[in-house]
Amino acid sequence: MFIIYLQLGVFYIRKFNIITISLLSLCLLGACSNSNSNDKASSDSSKSSSLKAKESSIKKAKAELKKKESSIKKAQSESKKAESEKAASENTAATNSQQVTQQQNSDSYQTQNNAQQAQNNNNTYQANKQTSNSQNDPYNYQGTLSDFVNEYGVSPAYYKIQHGMSEQDALQSTPAGMKTSGEMQLEWSKYGTRE
Repeated sequence: MFIIYLQLGVFYIRKFNIITISLLSLCLLGACSNSNSNDKASSDSSKSSSLKAKESSIKKAKAELKKKESSIKKAQSESKKAESEKAASENTAATNSQQVTQQQNSDSYQTQNNAQQAQNNNNTYQANKQTSNSQNDPYNYQGTLSDFVNEYGVSPAYYKIQHGMSEQDALQSTPAGMKTSGEMQLEWSKYGTRE
């Protein structure tokens, strides 16, 4: 009986060992499986976080790119604005220059025209002076200033100016006794001559 007990004990020990080994194996497999799933989960979470980090850096890069693009566009618009202002300034300067040139040409023409008219007036005066043979010639009047004003309605110098002589020539060709005091002052202040 002892042998039976012994055999039964060995049998139970073997069964116990087999069960223990089986349980240990299952635990190890479960732990490995659990470890693999944990590794997978941590790997997935690290992949997810690295993806999120990459997406974040991509978003930052895109934002910086947009900022750079907007600053480039702003610089281009400022450059275009400066160019248009420069062109407008150049156009204004050209227009002003053209207007000044036109004014100078007009002034030059007016000066030439005035000189021609004065020459014509002087020529008319000379012609009138030479052709006049009458005794009442206003250019060679022999009476007094009062008589001349009564006959012609104006002073001799003014009469000469009305009939084409220049102001300076009319004042200089009129004798002092035939000038009004205003004409004498004008001749002295404007032309610096006195009789």
